[in-house]
Amino acid sequence: MNATSQPAVPLKEQIARTIAILIILTGIIDPVFSVTRSVPPVVALLSADSSRHAPLLQRVRQRLSAQATVVAGPTPGADVQVVVGSRLPITVASDTIASFVVATPTRQGFHVEQWTAPTSVPLDGRTTLQVRVARDAGAVRRMADTARATLELREDGALVATQAVSLTPASRTTTGLPYVPTRVGTHMLDVRLIDGADTLHWRHPMHARATPWRVLVYDARPSWLSTFVRRAVERDDRFVVSSRVVTSRQISRATTQAAGSLAAVERLASLPDVLIVGAPDALSAADVAALDRLMLVHGLSVLLLPDHLLANGTLSAVHNGLDAILGTGTWRLLPALPSNVPRAVHQRSGFVSVSDSVHLLATAIAIPQRLPTDAEPVADLSPSPGDSPAPVVWRVPHGRGTLLVSSAFDAWRFRDEGRSTFDGTWRDLVADAALRRAPRITFVAPSAGNDAPRSRMLRIDPSGTRSDARPIVQRIGPTDTVLVRLLPTHVANTWRATWPPIALPHGATAHQAVLLRGIFAGDTAFVSLLPNDTVPPPPDDRPIEQLAAWAQSRGGRVLPASAIDSLAGLVATAVGDRRHTAPWHPMRSGWWIVPLALAFGTEWWLRRRRGSP
Repeated sequence: MNATSQPAVPLKEQIARTIAILIILTGIIDPVFSVTRSVPPVVALLSADSSRHAPLLQRVRQRLSAQATVVAGPTPGADVQVVVGSRLPITVASDTIASFVVATPTRQGFHVEQWTAPTSVPLDGRTTLQVRVARDAGAVRRMADTARATLELREDGALVATQAVSLTPASRTTTGLPYVPTRVGTHMLDVRLIDGADTLHWRHPMHARATPWRVLVYDARPSWLSTFVRRAVERDDRFVVSSRVVTSRQISRATTQAAGSLAAVERLASLPDVLIVGAPDALSAADVAALDRLMLVHGLSVLLLPDHLLANGTLSAVHNGLDAILGTGTWRLLPALPSNVPRAVHQRSGFVSVSDSVHLLATAIAIPQRLPTDAEPVADLSPSPGDSPAPVVWRVPHGRGTLLVSSAFDAWRFRDEGRSTFDGTWRDLVADAALRRAPRITFVAPSAGNDAPRSRMLRIDPSGTRSDARPIVQRIGPTDTVLVRLLPTHVANTWRATWPPIALPHGATAHQAVLLRGIFAGDTAFVSLLPNDTVPPPPDDRPIEQLAAWAQSRGGRVLPASAIDSLAGLVATAVGDRRHTAPWHPMRSGWWIVPLALAFGTEWWLRRRRGSP
């Protein structure tokens, strides 16, 4: 009788079965090994004002999280503590562990006292937002003698212009941020004052229109100076120029839509933005009276361009009344230099205008005996041997309008672009005069103080506004809207308003909007977002030297905010190579179920493939 032999088990089945059995037996035995590993340090991240320094705290956390365990706040058992800011928090993690300080720039006491901006400009018309910045007189001992802040102008987040401001304590300055609109419509501009770690910003809407500025040139007789100024302005697309030149008695030549006389300008359906008057010595008394009314009543911007001095030391005949408007008294004609060398006229230092620079040349220059008390010099005579600095181009407010006067009589003779800025200077001065004709809003910030309601000034330049208008102001906060009562002041078109600040927790930021209605023709609303009147953060009470001594006494150092990339290496050096020996049970990992299931599954699949149960 033949015995039946069992078939041999394939090798692959044996290997898969053996692997599964070994995994089970090893798991039952549960072997243990000793393993030495590096332990990441625990870093306590601290700040005296976490909301104020939130962006910097996040950056520090990101730099350290790759090689350390970062815990916010004072943490018992921490290996290192990192303080962000220029003030120590009330509670620190420990006085014995390594400590580092990521110092932020300290506040230097800058604030905005006043800002003025036009509400509308023509397309591609350059304008300037004028900002008066001041620095507090308090805490002088904690501040540098001369500190620096930065003014920025942004549109849609993009930087448009920037200006550095350097001030000593208890001082102020006025600076300008240039802007040129490149599309028609409303542009929302964001102006920021960066003082150390703090940024004060507000928003201002500006409308760019497609219509250019309208300029009327009126010459009481032919004048070379006025002619070349007109030609320079005509070559600029920002202006549409009309002119009238009186060539002889009862005879004149004019372009289309030019008024027949200065008196006729008042009767125009739409007044020009700028009026340029040449040869004022030939004006009649009726012309001067009309010129006076155009500035006083209608707020017109006038440029006066005399081209010679009369024998009596005045710019015009005494009987026409122009000298009474100027209020300068007699004029003095400077003697000619040897070889008839021209004198140079340069822009007054600190003059804020749309003009980048002023450099004129002239041989015939007159200096007024005195300037009106509220006159603003634009350009001065450059000192030469025997000369002293004196205003040659200046402007003065006259009623609702402004008057600009130039006494560089023959500057047109030296208008070569390689030697002077004749064309560019007069284009920019005409543009500046047109902007002064446009409605402008001026906010005067309240003086520093506590949380009590603080008074502020609101001034609306009346040009282009309704004569019977009175603005309605609403303080629009995040949760409420308050109708603000306006009290008139002794200054025309200037009101004083008082409203309480928005109550916010310390460190929080917000804005308040001021809505103005009833000031422009058509009842157009003007909305501007102002900084919230919150109490500024307390001054940094620990000079950087004290912070450095505190950090060094604990084995650390002070880092500027720009050097946080090196913080991770400094923390690793301070902690050292920390290694920890611990038992390791490899079979206690739940991942062993994967190879065990794979081995059993492979063995079962091979058996089924060859027909075994």
